Amino acid sequence: MRSRARSRVRALYYGHTQSAVRFQGLLLVLDLLIIGFFIVGQFIQDLPWFWIVDAAIAGFLAIDLFARLLRSAVSSAG
Repeated sequence: MRSRARSRVRALYYGHTQSAVRFQGLLLVLDLLIIGFFIVGQFIQDLPWFWIVDAAIAGFLAIDLFARLLRSAVSSAG
């Protein structure tokens, strides 16, 4: 089970299939949105929803970091 998940993560990050390219494109768009949010964040941090979005971004980044860790474990093991 664990090996299957790692293989899937690696296929999404490194693959050239349609779903992998979509996943990589989605990550690019999300990264650009996050950069934009933090640039604009200094001007909107007093808005009530700012901290909710900030916490959601932190959660997304934690999940992405864990997925990259899995990908790295697959790359170094194989």
